[in-house]
Amino acid sequence: MINKEYFSNIIYWDNFSINSYLFGSIIKFKSKDFVHFKNLRMPSGKDMNEWLSKTNHQSHRYPPQLPMLKKGHLYKIYVNAETVPENSIYLRIIFYDRYEKIISETVIRSNEDIFVYPNDAYSYKIQVMNAGCSELKFHYIELTEQIESFDKNSFIVSDILNKDINSADLNVIFMEPNQNKFVEVNKELFKNYSNIVMVTSKIYNAHIYCYKFLFDEIASIFENNNFKNINFYGNGTFSDIAAVQYKLLTENSKAYIMNYCQDYEKYKKILDNSYIAGKLYYKDYSNSQISEDRSIYVYNYELEDENFIFDKFYDNNYRILELLDIGKER
Repeated sequence: MINKEYFSNIIYWDNFSINSYLFGSIIKFKSKDFVHFKNLRMPSGKDMNEWLSKTNHQSHRYPPQLPMLKKGHLYKIYVNAETVPENSIYLRIIFYDRYEKIISETVIRSNEDIFVYPNDAYSYKIQVMNAGCSELKFHYIELTEQIESFDKNSFIVSDILNKDINSADLNVIFMEPNQNKFVEVNKELFKNYSNIVMVTSKIYNAHIYCYKFLFDEIASIFENNNFKNINFYGNGTFSDIAAVQYKLLTENSKAYIMNYCQDYEKYKKILDNSYIAGKLYYKDYSNSQISEDRSIYVYNYELEDENFIFDKFYDNNYRILELLDIGKER
């Protein structure tokens, strides 16, 4: 299990005009944590503002605005901002070597995500990029180092729900993790499904549930109750990867997931990260490998379908019930 301590750095939009896109822009510094940026003609793909971890006094004439990061460590980044239209900005993090040459970059398209600071990086910068934004109300960026100490109490593996000794299948559901609290599950919704085990975590990303003690606990439930088959279910980015991981490492198993993780290589860094290496238990795979595996089912939904219900789809319980129904049919 894992306990986490959080060390956060709050990054504000300081009044250094050299860092901001000025052509046609109206920028009002309302307070330390509120900058109002407006530009109706700014092209997409341009950076609205940037922050540097390393500066040159002759070139920049201001100190670095970003904290130094630890090589190979895992960080969470969160941006507090409102845009018009909605979701019309993204973050770009660029990493440099000791000679100030770009070695890699990461694009963050949601308001919260994770990244690993490269082992060969010496500096970096963060940019707010325009993706059709005409108005931005910016508050701050929060950069948090993820520090882990092994603690099993951050995970819960439930007892078997609705146990049916006449069924040979065990159904293991990985809940999409929610930081700092366990996901609440309405067990009444699952009364028509047998032999359910829920796996939850209060850790952001849950390290994709790939701890050996979790494998061992689920294997023990499987063996002690004489099940013959096991089905793993995901319902979001991290739980989908977990379901695939467990399927690849378990005989007589199937996986049911919501979609392929197109950013698998990025999330695999959670597992590869040297800072937490040795605690995780996983098997590498590719999306092409998954698409060819008949024992991994990907739920296909059509957003254009007039019967598609958005509110239900974005409810995790509804997603799981859909996949459980599919598992029954197969």
